[in-house]
Amino acid sequence: MELPKYENTRSDSEDNDSDTNSAVSSNYVSREATLKTDIEDYESDDDNDVQSSNSILGDGSIFKPVLNGNVFTVPGSDYSIYIGLKEKQNLFIAGIFDTQIVKGGIIYNSNHYNASSRQTLNMWHPMSSSVPAIVSSFYAGWKEPILQKSKLAVIPSLNPEEFTCIIKLSNNKHFNGITEGHKLLSDLNYFWKPRNGDGNQFLHHDSTFTLLDEQKDIFTPLEISNQWSQTLKQLQLQHNNSELDTRIMIIGGKNSGKSTILRLLIEKLLSQDLGQEDNDTESIANNPLWYLDLDPGQPEYSDPECVSLGQIEYNTNVKPLGTTFGQCGFNKLRQHFLGVNSPQDNPELYLSLIDELFEYFEEQYFTGTSLLNLPGWIKGFGITIINHVIEKYRPTHIIMLEYANRLNFEEVYIPQTFTSNLRENYSPNIIRLPPHKSSSTNDDVYNQLKFQASQLRTFRTLLLFHKQLERDNHCFNFNFKPLLATTPLQVSIGGKNCINGIYLMEEFQNLHKDDIKGVLEGCIVGIHKFVKDFDNNTDKELQNMTENHGIYPLIKGKRAPKNFQYVTLGLIHSIDERNSLINIYVPELEADTLSNSKEDFQWILVRGKTETPMCELYPPKRVIGEYINMNDQSIPYISTQRAKKQEHVWKVRKNIQRRGHFMK
Repeated sequence: MELPKYENTRSDSEDNDSDTNSAVSSNYVSREATLKTDIEDYESDDDNDVQSSNSILGDGSIFKPVLNGNVFTVPGSDYSIYIGLKEKQNLFIAGIFDTQIVKGGIIYNSNHYNASSRQTLNMWHPMSSSVPAIVSSFYAGWKEPILQKSKLAVIPSLNPEEFTCIIKLSNNKHFNGITEGHKLLSDLNYFWKPRNGDGNQFLHHDSTFTLLDEQKDIFTPLEISNQWSQTLKQLQLQHNNSELDTRIMIIGGKNSGKSTILRLLIEKLLSQDLGQEDNDTESIANNPLWYLDLDPGQPEYSDPECVSLGQIEYNTNVKPLGTTFGQCGFNKLRQHFLGVNSPQDNPELYLSLIDELFEYFEEQYFTGTSLLNLPGWIKGFGITIINHVIEKYRPTHIIMLEYANRLNFEEVYIPQTFTSNLRENYSPNIIRLPPHKSSSTNDDVYNQLKFQASQLRTFRTLLLFHKQLERDNHCFNFNFKPLLATTPLQVSIGGKNCINGIYLMEEFQNLHKDDIKGVLEGCIVGIHKFVKDFDNNTDKELQNMTENHGIYPLIKGKRAPKNFQYVTLGLIHSIDERNSLINIYVPELEADTLSNSKEDFQWILVRGKTETPMCELYPPKRVIGEYINMNDQSIPYISTQRAKKQEHVWKVRKNIQRRGHFMK
């Protein structure tokens, strides 16, 4: 089913930057006028279609929520509401919510979705990133249905004929508890809702979403430029029509929109027509994508400080859209633990780990579409990494997010032709696009909206440790009960299915045996397994790698051996040296696998630089009172007593180099 077509009223002079900045290879992108689905081209020039500025239901495309005017509550339900949208109106919503189109259609991130009784759009809109608009549209079919007529009939103030589009918004059902993370980490108070917003006046206080008012609430709307829309459409055609593999990589600096355009591209490539009748077949096959996530600091799908290769595939009934915090639909095929949030902290290890991913990727002979996510490091050694990735990945399409009048990628080397397992002597298509521009130009507004990268990393770590067992193949639960209120897993050092090796990254090596306990307690480690292969005598091989320092079997070397397979992260609670035991917290999804595994393997702990969330070691007072008894002094590492007069904590700095430290 084609997207709704609107007449292009823009002149060539208005798009004078299109040919120069886009610079798409002429043999790939047509210069003819293409479909424009962004907000600017979606607006009409007909004054008769524009509502009066005094209209109570909003001015033109601005949606102003009015109870029983365009917002309708459902009798007997505290968690669902109906929204009526006039022609070309934009609706912004924060939080996590399920959307069902009851009448007409919507345009979301340049994709058109029809009314459907079968499928639900599960949208994720945190305030840490730009919020996409839900734009009202018509039903792109021969006969427009109006779904849930019996439920609409019990709402006297709702007349379906008054609205171009009607959608039903429901509380998040498939990912329970994720919006409660602020109870453990106060930095997340306004992660899923705006500051001082009143959009919940129509909703139950436990709703997982908030209606945003463009005229009152402080947020950043997501704006998709014409050049971005055209590129996404062309790549979708390439994805649908290509008989061989398509490899797409994005290059750009920090805050240039790499993650944004990747999310938009995933939604575009995996979009399917929701406008068919219930007994019809889908018009577009729901083919999975492969995703190389090589940004350890801000991963989209990997565990914190990991790089991975995985498969993205949507459920046929619930389609997750928006950001990827805690979403399902990603199957990790191979994952490696780096232990640092930036490649510049250990570039040699980073290159070796991604080389292993590329080697595994090439062995699969994958004929579909793959995407590659890189860090925003485009200076110094970062250029070396980009050139190395281009050489190994051999992309068919390279998207460069470049600022105008600035040479960002003059040192990037792109060969004229590549040869892969499935193609011979093909030339990469280079697509130059302007970076994403935020509509919030006010510095004060930007500072209110901004979340630090460290806060986002902490949140992803919490999601990993507080994710509960799946209710089905597509649903997670999250419980932010502090780990200290639960019992850690107790694992022996030495023995079957126990810890048989501990690897400390370079700066922690050569420690005295009395200092090892302090380096490990209260820290996050990468849990790996070393599977025994008695035919090749790998058990003896592991013993040859280790040196015993007291009870600790330390593994020497600049990097952990290649045959270590990453499993998950763990948080070490404490170490009982007398009984050779380590008390460690592991994600609930992996606890049964590690403790009751039928496979004969040995645990390997890798200590990197992953930051431990302080809220896990010392939860907020309100959480302590609910879960932890302070009288038994069960909280380790933390002293609640005030220091005595003239009592100080000495902090030793080891990085000072004064002139007297050097020999002349």
